[in-house]
Amino acid sequence: MKKYPAIKFILITVVSGICGAVLSFLLSFQQAALVSAIQSLSRMLGSALPALHLSVCLFLSGMSVFFTSKLRRQIARSNPQNQEELFEQIESNDHCTEILTINTLSVILNFFFLGVSFVYKNPQHILISAAAALLFLTLNTWVEVSHVNMVKRMNPRFEKVDPLSLRFSSQWESQCDEAQKLGMYRAAFRSFRISQLGFLGAFAVCAFTELFYPLGLMPFLLIAVFWGLHSLSFLFACKKEKV
Repeated sequence: MKKYPAIKFILITVVSGICGAVLSFLLSFQQAALVSAIQSLSRMLGSALPALHLSVCLFLSGMSVFFTSKLRRQIARSNPQNQEELFEQIESNDHCTEILTINTLSVILNFFFLGVSFVYKNPQHILISAAAALLFLTLNTWVEVSHVNMVKRMNPRFEKVDPLSLRFSSQWESQCDEAQKLGMYRAAFRSFRISQLGFLGAFAVCAFTELFYPLGLMPFLLIAVFWGLHSLSFLFACKKEKV
């Protein structure tokens, strides 16, 4: 099979199509119940949106702020005798990555809840979500800036990097050594592969949902646009590196 990738691709496509057709056929008998369940969940989300937004994002933002403040105090209390050992300990564990992961989830969910509030067109909910998003995104920005400043404190090589600059990414990359750049490039390629699968999965979910609940053109248009931007930017970057 390894010698004939085209045959493998065709088989996977045919099997996936058959499975999708069978699943659609089986669910067609429960179409009314499925649509009713989706509408009920939609009404529940619309009524509970402000409370859900405030509780979830407050929890995530609060956790990231708390652990970042704790880490800042730990670094601030360091002295020349234990500074090197402390910095090595911080750089070797995944605590900072875990904090930034929680912070990133908070950012994504803030935009999600803000977008959902526009779907239901409730002015009061939109105002609450907008104010909450502004507050939580300010806290998220503080967390990210604090982590950059902590790295600058532990590694003077990044002293000239401005976390609030529009050129922050290029400044950061220019100050990294070869090993750090290689690590970033590997992580970026893994992210590229996962994103490609994510776009494909999003298309499959939207196409399947459209059979039972109208989504309209916009989801497919957005998937096509962002999938194209993602893939073409990668290809153009590869071409630029070859020059």
